[in-house]
Amino acid sequence: MEQPKNTLRLVIIIAVLVVVVIGVVALQSKPGGTDLSVRPSEPVVQPTPVKPTPAPAPTPTQTTPETPKGPANQTPSAPHNPGEDIEVIFTDAGFAPQTLTVKMGKVVTFKNLGSVQVWPASAFHPTHEIYPTTGGCLGSTFDACRGINSGESWSFKFDVAGNWKYHDHLNPSRSGTIVVEK
Repeated sequence: MEQPKNTLRLVIIIAVLVVVVIGVVALQSKPGGTDLSVRPSEPVVQPTPVKPTPAPAPTPTQTTPETPKGPANQTPSAPHNPGEDIEVIFTDAGFAPQTLTVKMGKVVTFKNLGSVQVWPASAFHPTHEIYPTTGGCLGSTFDACRGINSGESWSFKFDVAGNWKYHDHLNPSRSGTIVVEK
């Protein structure tokens, strides 16, 4: 009678070990192609929350521009023009523009105009390790480290050239790319 209990325990222990090994392998594997060899020794910037600035009320002769409805209404890539605020707008449809091109050293503000919290973070979910400066709450410094409420903003300075994918940590199917040029 003791033999079947021991066999069952052994089978359960082996099954748990297999699941743990598969989980570790899945977390360590990264989808291909991204060069992660450039790693500055210290983070260049620590993300800081930015308080939203209320927009002025339109005058009778002004019209209010429509809020972007999401990536479907945007150009595939939006380059940054000098002198402009650099923003990625989050709505219930996702991030817009979905791809943004900026010069190295520029600050990008992620502004939440959606009805739910958004947590911008370097890809890939859940490790946030693609942007090469480490020191954030989970992996990279490119990580808001919390949900940003509707009406709030969070800013990050991009000091490393490359194509940096990011996602909403609270809903990883929503994503975008910041292209940083020298």
